[in-house]
Amino acid sequence: MGTIVQALLFGSPIFAHFGETLTGISTIRAFGHQRRFIAENESRISINQRADYTQKCGCDRWLPIRLETIG
Repeated sequence: MGTIVQALLFGSPIFAHFGETLTGISTIRAFGHQRRFIAENESRISINQRADYTQKCGCDRWLPIRLETIG
């Protein structure tokens, strides 16, 4: 079970960064770099949540074809 959790956590750049941040939280606080890590985490989240136009076009084409073949 531990390997499944590790794969889920460290498979994503956001969760990997968050896990590394939690591991080194005492060092981050000692050097006063909290704002930098917060900004980097927010940046990673916004990049991850951006819609990719090519994926949208692919889905817009795939779904009608799939529904037509099923129906």
